[in-house]
Amino acid sequence: MDPSNLRLILKNLTGKTTAGDRIIPLYDLDNEHQQIYKVLENTVKYHEGKSMLLVGPRGVAKTTLVNNCLLELGEKYDGQFLVIRISGLYERDDKTAIREIARQLDLITGDDEEGAGDTGFEKLSSDATMNTIMNLLDRSRLNEEGQGEGDNGRDQIPLIFVIDEIDRYTSSSKQTLLYNLFDLAAGRGEGGPGGSSSAHSTASSAHSATSSAHHAAPYTASSTITVIGITTKATVREQLEKRVKSRFSQRVIHINKWKTLTDFCGAVLTMLRIDEGSEKWIKEYNDRVEKMVYETGSPLRKIIVENFYTLKDLNAVKNRVVPFVASGFFDEKWLKGDLRDYSDRNFELIGSLSELELKLLICTARMKAKNSIDRVNFNVAYEEYVKMSMNESKTLNSQLEIMGVSVKQYGGYMVSRELMLTCWERLSTIGIMGEPMKQINGVNAGSYTGGEFNKMYVCDIELNEIMKWKGEGWVERWCRITG
Repeated sequence: MDPSNLRLILKNLTGKTTAGDRIIPLYDLDNEHQQIYKVLENTVKYHEGKSMLLVGPRGVAKTTLVNNCLLELGEKYDGQFLVIRISGLYERDDKTAIREIARQLDLITGDDEEGAGDTGFEKLSSDATMNTIMNLLDRSRLNEEGQGEGDNGRDQIPLIFVIDEIDRYTSSSKQTLLYNLFDLAAGRGEGGPGGSSSAHSTASSAHSATSSAHHAAPYTASSTITVIGITTKATVREQLEKRVKSRFSQRVIHINKWKTLTDFCGAVLTMLRIDEGSEKWIKEYNDRVEKMVYETGSPLRKIIVENFYTLKDLNAVKNRVVPFVASGFFDEKWLKGDLRDYSDRNFELIGSLSELELKLLICTARMKAKNSIDRVNFNVAYEEYVKMSMNESKTLNSQLEIMGVSVKQYGGYMVSRELMLTCWERLSTIGIMGEPMKQINGVNAGSYTGGEFNKMYVCDIELNEIMKWKGEGWVERWCRITG
């Protein structure tokens, strides 16, 4: 294969799983795409504010789907809307999220230069920053002069907020950020153009119009807001406070993993094929890929079947296919091998853990195996960790005494409960453990029973998987269950 063509294939393949500046074809998500696009188009075209949630496990193209809709919207309504993106992984609380929103607004309005602190959105305190932003987005309640009744805010540029990991902002007691954004979206959506929004708890009613007069263009009235929240937690709607939930539009789109092997093969083919260009070599490449995906017994088909019945992870398939494509489709050794050679995301995550995090994960898997349960909370895992640490400490002291070394009781293996709770939170953050969806009388309900210590989690990693990753030294001792 020509080297230049090979580079184009690799560029196409590596770009298919990254939300960038081009529309990425997705398999069997046309219905969800239409729903999201319709909400976004109504925001720009009719100034209708809405809020919606996109729920699904990791790796099912939730963020890519939203990005595709925004890119398509930008082609049709170029320059007629603005997008603000925040993520709960990086802006972990309301204060940092508000500052990130202010930073992006400053970039848009050109107030990010040095010396613009008095005129920009970002202030010294987070409360002042929130007040400035809220007064900007809901200028109608300031009763500004020069706002004609026939204007109806039609000269406003709608704002679309895309919030990744929105469930992170439900952990605060007041959920101030979500309350204000949903309240603004509901005010414009229900009142229509020119309709007023309800008062905001964080914005001062005594704030004068002159405090943000330099932002009068293009925002001279209440702006149209649409909020799209992306999360992996199926129970996020139940975690919203009553006042926040009442302002939420109750529109939830669920995206699940592929249920049949045929669908998964279609997703793999969509990822691998080249959709742009009509050259002869592109058609030959697409035909060969399609044959290898659906032909029983082909090396690629075996990889797809193994992945479907274990991980259902397109990224893992891509990681195995890239070396094969780079070899020019001639060296099939890259596609041969068993599951132990697989680019398993869980194994990669285990390798990134610190020693304390790995010990806590092993204790979680131990309690699952010993008690035949599938859900574990921090209290149970920490109790097992304390037991294992004490046994390790006693063993070390006994060995030192045999060597004739007189030492006091060694407690170096024990660490504080607060530090282990931080390790527990990281295991949840990186996706090794997830919150299960619980139903009561057919209605989704959270597994939260009061306090982070009692919050139930599901862990899919077993002791034998940890042993396969590193079955030697202290890992082997901690994974061994006796009696």
